[in-house]
Amino acid sequence: MDDTQLPLRKQILGLPIDSLTFLQTLRVLKNFLQEKKPHQVVTLNSLMVNDALRDPELKKILEQADLVICDSVGIFWAMKFLTKPLPEIIPGIKLMYELCKISEKEGYRIYLLGGKKEVVEGMVGELKKLFPRIKLVGWYNGYFSLVEEKEIIQEIKNVSPDMIFLALGSPKQEKWANAHLKELNVRLVTGVGGSFDIISGKLRRAPKLFRKLGLEWLYRLYQEPWRIKRIVRLPIFVFRIVLSRIRTN
Repeated sequence: MDDTQLPLRKQILGLPIDSLTFLQTLRVLKNFLQEKKPHQVVTLNSLMVNDALRDPELKKILEQADLVICDSVGIFWAMKFLTKPLPEIIPGIKLMYELCKISEKEGYRIYLLGGKKEVVEGMVGELKKLFPRIKLVGWYNGYFSLVEEKEIIQEIKNVSPDMIFLALGSPKQEKWANAHLKELNVRLVTGVGGSFDIISGKLRRAPKLFRKLGLEWLYRLYQEPWRIKRIVRLPIFVFRIVLSRIRTN
């Protein structure tokens, strides 16, 4: 693949998904960071697909996003089942670590928005340990009022980051990024799911065996049993995928 071009997008239930390896994704993001214009990157999972199919605003955001990557085993399985396989799963946390590594090397400025106060502050401390020269130019928790939101937006304008990592939960983080992308003029904005919780130490990342088997979601459920309320919606996604396969045969 040419470093400056994306291959034709594939579709999952009428929604876009970019078919890239992890290394190709990094090359694309490096190009985004060199361009003086804003880019939104979406890390797509099965539940977000469910949401987008009943939420026209979210669907439009996915269609307009500069990059939509496969962030879950559900999406990976579905595309293979629909005979449109993707190269690999691209976990948001792995992507975030690599972007931090790139930022430390190239001097890119980062702003963090999301999570509870103790989580985002714990993440700041951990990132500074992992990447001593990283430029974290600001951070704020994800529980802000409308008044605080205006202050956050002004602060982001003042510190002028090159990228923003969001952990506001989906679809809030995708909608927030889309609503403020042009105003903030940040080169790269992306939601990174539960990465804040893991990096800060609030949660443990799944062991390698769980990751290899595509069961990171199960390990997270073990740590946060309340997530069963979300997981029970997954059969709806599976049903839609199976029905789509039947209709195309």
